[in-house]
Amino acid sequence: FLEKGIDTLSIARHIEQAKKDMDISLEGVLQNPGPIHTLRDLKVTSVILTGLVQRMEHERQLLESSLNQLTTYRERIDSLTGNATLMDFPDDSVTLVKYLAKLLIAAKDLDPTDSTLRQSIFNVQELQTKIDLAEYELNANLDQVEQRRETLSGLTMARELPLTAPEKSFREGWALSWRKDVLALQHYLEHQLLLIFFLFMCVLTSWRFLWVLKSKLNQDQPLNTEQALVVRYPVISAIIIVFSLFQFLFPDPPFLVNLFFWGLPALLLTFVFSGYISVLWLRFWITTLVLFLLASADNLLLQASTMERWLMGGLSLAGILHGGWHLSPARRSSLREKRILYFILFLVLIEAAALAFNFAGRYNLAKILMTSGYFGLVIAILFLWTLRLINGGLAIASNIYQQPDRHLFFINFNRVGANVPSIFYLALVAGWLVLVGRNFYIYAKLAAPFVSFITDQRTIGSYSFSIKGMLIFITILACALFLSRLISFFAGEDHSQQPPQGKSKLSLGSWLLLVRIGVISTGLFLAVAAAGIPLDRITIIVGALGVGIGLGLQGLVSNLVSGLILAFEKPVNVGDLIEVNGNLGTMKSIGFRSSTIALVNGSVNIIPNSDILNHQLVNWSMGKKQVRANLTVGVAYNSNLEQVQAILHKAIEAQDNVLKTPAPLVVVKAFSDSSIDFDLFFWVRMMAEVYPTKSAVLLAINAAFNEAGIIIPFPQTDIHLTQDNNRKTDAARGDEQAG
Repeated sequence: FLEKGIDTLSIARHIEQAKKDMDISLEGVLQNPGPIHTLRDLKVTSVILTGLVQRMEHERQLLESSLNQLTTYRERIDSLTGNATLMDFPDDSVTLVKYLAKLLIAAKDLDPTDSTLRQSIFNVQELQTKIDLAEYELNANLDQVEQRRETLSGLTMARELPLTAPEKSFREGWALSWRKDVLALQHYLEHQLLLIFFLFMCVLTSWRFLWVLKSKLNQDQPLNTEQALVVRYPVISAIIIVFSLFQFLFPDPPFLVNLFFWGLPALLLTFVFSGYISVLWLRFWITTLVLFLLASADNLLLQASTMERWLMGGLSLAGILHGGWHLSPARRSSLREKRILYFILFLVLIEAAALAFNFAGRYNLAKILMTSGYFGLVIAILFLWTLRLINGGLAIASNIYQQPDRHLFFINFNRVGANVPSIFYLALVAGWLVLVGRNFYIYAKLAAPFVSFITDQRTIGSYSFSIKGMLIFITILACALFLSRLISFFAGEDHSQQPPQGKSKLSLGSWLLLVRIGVISTGLFLAVAAAGIPLDRITIIVGALGVGIGLGLQGLVSNLVSGLILAFEKPVNVGDLIEVNGNLGTMKSIGFRSSTIALVNGSVNIIPNSDILNHQLVNWSMGKKQVRANLTVGVAYNSNLEQVQAILHKAIEAQDNVLKTPAPLVVVKAFSDSSIDFDLFFWVRMMAEVYPTKSAVLLAINAAFNEAGIIIPFPQTDIHLTQDNNRKTDAARGDEQAG
């Protein structure tokens, strides 16, 4: 344990690094402050200090866990000295000497370990003291920063700077700002790894879905250009849609995270625009994007300076002229998305206010308004185009998947429709207000009670929980279930009657159950870990489920185990042609409880997995694909059997579907009641050719028999009536004579 325990040197380096990062974050705020404090500088400092506090808390938990284990070992070693068994000395003097020698050897062996253990406990306790001091200092500085943020936000309307003021050099201010921005990003992202992974999976899933739609669109009739925009570049569309919707899951992110969620989709949206919107509005978007990036670069500056104020004034004036010029009636008529005009008007008004407050010396308010104008316009355009892309995807999906396989995927695109619900528009408007409102400190004050309600710990009995943990658990588990069904949807997207080509799709379909179980199991594990649910609670739940399984869920467990057997043993694969209880069909999917078989009559049969294993299963696809067909033909008793046999051979061999090897066989079967029966045996390439080939052979035989004059008899029965003459009545004789 001592060799494989925690790395105390690494923790010590983390503590030293935390002190250095704290000093960087406090530069210009509590250390060497500039002419005024800026809200952006205080916000970035707060993010850095919060991340450092979380890191120290994590290191503290590691040290506490290690110290508890070390203390347990120490107590167990110390308890040996008080063990009465060690004092039970033997009576024999020779044995006593040997016993004492063994005790001495054991003590010598234990002494280095005991010393190392004591030193390890001392080192851990010393690190705990350092972490306590560092955490205390971090929290004290964080409290001061938050107090200054609150005080400064209350003085937003007060005059802060004249047009010129003493300042640091612009280069020094930019270098310090960049270091602090990057530091804030680093400390924020190291606590959001799960969300980053989830973001990547959502982009991958969305790209796959759009790629499937694009492949279907190429095969079927083309749609109008507006709908096809979403599948023009599936990767770009997936990034725009997911980034626009996913960013709300990141709690109070630093500006570089927001810039990533806004800037990357905005740049990629230019490729979607190309060739669709007019040249005038494409230039408007490119100009807006350039001004947005300049405003973002200005927002990265944390120290106030005269040069920055002139830059802010220039950006505000550019926004007024740029937006006002495009609001003229001549240019509005060529705009397809009229709702963008409202946000252009928002840009003009907000930039006019920013310019006025800037020249009035209200630096913080002017900067917030200037950046909010550009951010609000870009976010609005991103959201409007996100809705347009989603509508295009739904329109294509509802056109392609007219009858989706509900067993594989539960979205009925016909019910969803070709447009998103109206509530979605309202949700994105609310989201726009949230994203723009994050630039103002008053937003944090208004959101604090809601955040507290979500994150506060609640206790029921001996169990503590938070609403945030419950929401995280439900969200991750629901996403795992959704992803499981989505994988089934992707594996079964081909709803045509053509058999799948190649082995890749069959292989994926055969392992589909195991993949889905793996996805759900991983989702459950991540949900439990993210929500912080104690494992002992899980043990209680599993025990309760065990009782329920023993009492009434035998059938469910039997079907689940049978599904695993089908997945591992593979007596049947997805895509195989099988026959169960006389029903012929194609295996479409193997689920948790049941499997889906598409019968040849067009219906879909849902069969419990246990029934597939318990009943006689015929797999026509296993082994060779060749199938032997047989027919029985009867001819009249006066027929030439050698001629009939030759005609039957010729009728079979004339068919292209009949294989030459194994050779067809015609044998005389039996002398039946009405005919002499022949059995015909021949092989075809696959099961689908059996019935058409049988039909062709029978037609050829019928034509050949008609030409040769061979009769196919119908069933005949001779009835002979006999009567005893001694018992005939007169009436019977009369009838007989009449006959």
